[in-house]
Amino acid sequence: MPQFAYKAVCNVVYARTRLTPDMIGWLVEVGKSSLNAPQTLEDATKQYKQEEENRLTVLATMVEPLLMFSVGIMIALLVVALYLPIFKMRARRK
Repeated sequence: MPQFAYKAVCNVVYARTRLTPDMIGWLVEVGKSSLNAPQTLEDATKQYKQEEENRLTVLATMVEPLLMFSVGIMIALLVVALYLPIFKMRARRK
């Protein structure tokens, strides 16, 4: 396959695939036309990495209160499970 045909196919594949965002296909095309594809893709990688870190930060911020609440419930159940037999023994003694 000639080099030109490979680049054209690569651009079409990136544009049609659902695994990569549409912007990647456009960046491949722009990088090829400006002869600066590696730098263009590195910049896109940095941008997507930052976006992913932001999404994970938001997700962690949303999930953290739920986790703390569930741990609090488990500790409360543990305390009740430990003290309930003591209270039952005290009630029998009276």
